Amino acid sequence: MADDPAEFAYCEPVAREIGHLKHDGDALALADRYGGRGVGRNGGSGRCGVVGDIQIKGLGRTPLAAMSAPFWHSFGGSSLQDCLREVYFTRFAEAALPHGVTKVFAAIATETFIPAYPGSAGSAEIVPRCILLREFDIRFAHLMPARHFLSPDLAEGDALRTISMREWAREHLQLSRNEWPLITTASTRALDALLKKQAEQIARAISKRFVHGGVGPSNVCLSGRWLDFSASHILPHYGIVTGRRGPHYLVEQATHLARMLSRCIARSFPTSIAPHFGANYYYLSFMQWFWVAFGEALLRLSGLPIVDRCAIRDELEALLVQMFPGTDLVRNAGLADEYPESEVPLQEAGCRIDLILLLASLTRDAEKMDRWLRSFLPNELTRSSFVRAYCAYFNLCVARTSHGTEDDLGQALPLKCMHNVGFDIEWAARLLFPNDHKANSEVSGYMESFGTAMTVLAKRDSACKESRDFYLNSGAVHVRFDSGKLVVNNVPISFESFGGEVSSLVQ
Repeated sequence: MADDPAEFAYCEPVAREIGHLKHDGDALALADRYGGRGVGRNGGSGRCGVVGDIQIKGLGRTPLAAMSAPFWHSFGGSSLQDCLREVYFTRFAEAALPHGVTKVFAAIATETFIPAYPGSAGSAEIVPRCILLREFDIRFAHLMPARHFLSPDLAEGDALRTISMREWAREHLQLSRNEWPLITTASTRALDALLKKQAEQIARAISKRFVHGGVGPSNVCLSGRWLDFSASHILPHYGIVTGRRGPHYLVEQATHLARMLSRCIARSFPTSIAPHFGANYYYLSFMQWFWVAFGEALLRLSGLPIVDRCAIRDELEALLVQMFPGTDLVRNAGLADEYPESEVPLQEAGCRIDLILLLASLTRDAEKMDRWLRSFLPNELTRSSFVRAYCAYFNLCVARTSHGTEDDLGQALPLKCMHNVGFDIEWAARLLFPNDHKANSEVSGYMESFGTAMTVLAKRDSACKESRDFYLNSGAVHVRFDSGKLVVNNVPISFESFGGEVSSLVQ
């Protein structure tokens, strides 16, 4: 994009806006049309437009916003807090996810105010308005019709757009035309590759306790990347998630995404080999890729190197997946299965795999490791199997990698593990043994020696090293990135307290 993001600072007034926008010119923005679940009666984005290769979020109400849509999904504005939140979690996801995200270029304050979404900014009734500039990319939802969209300005409906997008996708993915309009078995490899990338994305996100907040066809791209993190957050544990669908296991996000994408692909690219190459085939393909990627993602949390596939590595990954809460329920689910809420407890701390791996990283003594893990793995068979598999994999890493001796690898291991699971020294010490002072003291002694090195490692966080990697035009608010943390008006913002702190700073 241009050196000055303000060249794309286009927007128009929205309903109930307070203040006056500065008018320095006009531009033609293309509406972003797409369909699928989640768009309701809209025909795509009700507040995004595309100028060149830049998508402008919050530029005003678009023709795709249905007259009957709720105010908050159709008035066209976006708040400064939401835009900062999206920038913040976009940077986190950029570092955490294997296939990346669409780049966010700038958030530009309009110096006007819009109504506050109920409950999003405390008791505030109005919030600063902002527009967000981000990279445009083709998403799965662009291949899906907006079935309930009716507009007198777009009388041809959504059928022609859907057909043309699917034809473009066939060319882009180089799908076979030998049996047009159907595709051959060989062409499913390209579609499998799309699912593999998304399975790897969601697997890594779950392992990091990262919840997108709206992952689905409208927010995942054919390139594998994700976008729109304005509703994202980091969970404190791997237990039960309570959301719009009620209580559910964190790992259920994978099946939720698999169902939507498999149906999208099956309907967009019907195959000549029916029925086993339909939606059910793509669902099973997605989940197969997910379990492989999920085991590796959990293993990466340990800080141990990833060696080539072998029986020892497969055993440890399988144990980590088995220990993850909700795995048995999800493994037995099919394309059409929905989980009755009665099967999901309202509260469950779940197996703290992050803490288990952290404790395991602190010792090479199998007996001591087993003793430390008793409160986290009460099942003796599971615990002994994990201790044996972990020690075997550690020895394999020493033999196969260039880390030198066992002491060389073991000394850096707790440091890498804490970095991967997102812990700092004090937080980890409080979580490990809150009621067992003897064990807590014993473990803390191991951890104290890593304090200085951990501070150095945190400063090398790859999430966002450059302060000038983000732009905000506002006289009242200054935003920068420093060592991977968002700093608003010289106040560092943490994941856990993000919303409240930003609300107070930007009022």
